Amino acid sequence: MRRGEGTMIRLTVVLLTIASVARTGVCTRLPYSTHYDYIDVDQVLNNSRLYTKYFECLMGQGKCTPEAKELRDKLPEALQTNCGICSERQAKESHKVIRFLINQRPEDFKMLEAKYDPSGLYMKRYQEEMKLNGAFS
Repeated sequence: MRRGEGTMIRLTVVLLTIASVARTGVCTRLPYSTHYDYIDVDQVLNNSRLYTKYFECLMGQGKCTPEAKELRDKLPEALQTNCGICSERQAKESHKVIRFLINQRPEDFKMLEAKYDPSGLYMKRYQEEMKLNGAFS
């Protein structure tokens, strides 16, 4: 496995935080593994081959590495819990990914949003949080 491939797990953290950085409510579950927190998310976002591989996995259109499958499997829960059991780094990196998708890959973002947030609930929460933090227009 290449060093950047595991990074997409934070794209759970991609759409994960379509939810929000803020943790709302108390969660009794164990936090997500921080095993891949050392990976540079920018490397994946800026590497077309890696980015495409993970995007296709998330969309159910391609083969998944074990890391990408874990991301795909954890994403719905992370959205539902507003990233409530994400590490601080995962939450921070997920916002980076969301900003990247919105600004650099808007069509991909729309497809991911349609698949993982068809009602718009999580995106609305994310936008509200970003407005409160002055980080989203």
